[in-house]
Amino acid sequence: MLNQILFFIIVSLLFLVVRRSVQKYLGIETKNLVYISVNKLQRRLELALVGLVLGGLFVWAFFFSNPISPYFFIGALSPLFAFRALMEWRFDKDSKRYYISILDSGMYLIIFIGLEGFFR
Repeated sequence: MLNQILFFIIVSLLFLVVRRSVQKYLGIETKNLVYISVNKLQRRLELALVGLVLGGLFVWAFFFSNPISPYFFIGALSPLFAFRALMEWRFDKDSKRYYISILDSGMYLIIFIGLEGFFR
């Protein structure tokens, strides 16, 4: 358990350093602490994606009798941020926020693979 927490902290700190340097290099400003979607379509599709992921986890756990580890929820964030990057790239290219969303997606994917693959 201690190795998992240490892995999570190290990857998160490395990610924060990379994220800050990318933000400074590309001049990306993060004005708000809470994410603001590009348009209503993105909000609706994100809610549908979250519903599909939670429904999929429910089906995985109860109908197939497979255990769900808490890391599955971390892994579920990766497609959400990948979708955000796609929507930001498609509708708001000037803000360059999609670079940060791609980094977020990659971080959650690395954490999920690391925790599930190496510490299981």
